[in-house]
Amino acid sequence: MNNWDQIYGDLKRRGWIIFFILASAGYFFMSRSFTLGIILGGMIIILNFSFLQSTIIKAFQQKPVIRKKRFILIVKSFLRLFLLGVIIFFLLKYDLVDPIGLAIGLSIIFFSIVSMGISSAFKF
Repeated sequence: MNNWDQIYGDLKRRGWIIFFILASAGYFFMSRSFTLGIILGGMIIILNFSFLQSTIIKAFQQKPVIRKKRFILIVKSFLRLFLLGVIIFFLLKYDLVDPIGLAIGLSIIFFSIVSMGISSAFKF
């Protein structure tokens, strides 16, 4: 297991922990729409982060990457971002979720990166 695998595993674990904490807090203290925003936003961003991980691994393999393969990876990344935008658009357009709850849910990976940075700072 290399260093990136450890970091990625830690980020995933922290992301799921933060997701469950925020979803539970939303369930007990906030409205249904707000909680649904946290849950859907969290699921969307965690899935997106997992797909990004696989794309990064393919892009930085030790094998020489030919230009066509690199182009396909770039196209996949843009399609993933476009799909993410479409999903968020429909969630907000049809008032299925609270925008603030969705923003909090979409920030879960950011929160996990910050928490990992803070815990790493206190280890020194």
